[in-house]
Amino acid sequence: MSDRPTPSPKIDLRAAGVMIALGLAAIVYFWAMPKDLDTPTAQTPESSVVASPPPTAAPTPPAPSKPEPPPLPPAKSSLALADRLNNPNLPASEDVRTLFSISDSYFTNMQNRQGAPIRDDIDLVKVLTGKNPLRLTLLPSDHRAISPEGRLLDRWGTPYFIHPRSGRLLEIHSAGPDKIMFSSDDLIAPPLEAQRVRDY
Repeated sequence: MSDRPTPSPKIDLRAAGVMIALGLAAIVYFWAMPKDLDTPTAQTPESSVVASPPPTAAPTPPAPSKPEPPPLPPAKSSLALADRLNNPNLPASEDVRTLFSISDSYFTNMQNRQGAPIRDDIDLVKVLTGKNPLRLTLLPSDHRAISPEGRLLDRWGTPYFIHPRSGRLLEIHSAGPDKIMFSSDDLIAPPLEAQRVRDY
């Protein structure tokens, strides 16, 4: 006989790793398996089972169609603002601020709903007198600032110049006492500094 020692069998580490992973996967699978599938349940003959009908609710009658509601009356705060517009007892600078506040109230109530575009004083008159998706009246149609032609006039009889700065911000110009737009006595709201802040 040979004096050579018998070699020990080599273990293939890759194969062992695969076997361990498969064993762990099987354990997790059987452990996570629903328990009620393991035990058989007693079956009842179909003849002894009586199915009860599902409960039914009484049918609800269709809602009657409602006619279009009339325009909402102006809120008291809106009337107070409207009374301030072109009020001879208040300074003229208050007019553009008041008109800006009324238009801002309109945009706040709209809450990002799509409304008619406001390009000029005529468009602004329409939305403020209730011709808007909410039918909200913020300025009475017979207000002293609205001409018979539907123009929005300052206290000197000149139409306000409306400049849309964004979808929710209007710049309001009054030509002032000289009735010449873009001259030194114009009244503007909001002030240019405030517009720069709101534009960003």
